[in-house]
Amino acid sequence: MALVSLSEYANAHGLKVTNVRTAQRRGKLLTAVKQHGVWMVDEAEPWYMERRKDWYTNEADGLTEGEMDAYDRVLMIRHYAQCGQYGETFAKCLDAIPADVQEALPAQQVAALVDAIHDSYERGYRAGMAEAGL
Repeated sequence: MALVSLSEYANAHGLKVTNVRTAQRRGKLLTAVKQHGVWMVDEAEPWYMERRKDWYTNEADGLTEGEMDAYDRVLMIRHYAQCGQYGETFAKCLDAIPADVQEALPAQQVAALVDAIHDSYERGYRAGMAEAGL
C-alpha cells in the first residue's frame, strides 16, 4: 500500500483532479486520509465508478446505493486485512469492532484492527493448545 496525493492519483487513473477532490469530499475514496494537511489515497484503490464493475459478484445484486457504499467499504477493508482471504474469520473479527469505530477510521486502520483481533485470537489459541499438550 502506497499513499499518493490526490493529484498523483488523478494522473495515474487518467482523471481530472477536481473530480478526485469531489469524490474525496463525498467519501467515495475509501482509503483517503489526511497527512500533514494533505489528502492522500492508496494508489491501488480503484476509482469508485470502476470498482463496481470489477469487484462485485452476484451477492451485490439488488443492493440500494447506501448498501452498495457499505459493501464497497467492507470489500476495501477485506482487501487490506491480512486475514481477509478467510471470509468467516474476517467477518467475525470485523463484527468485534463497534460500528461507530469502523465508520470513524479509514479502511486501512480498520483492517489493522481486524488483523490485531485475529492475531490476538491466534496467539491465545496456540498458547491454550500448548498448555493442553496438543
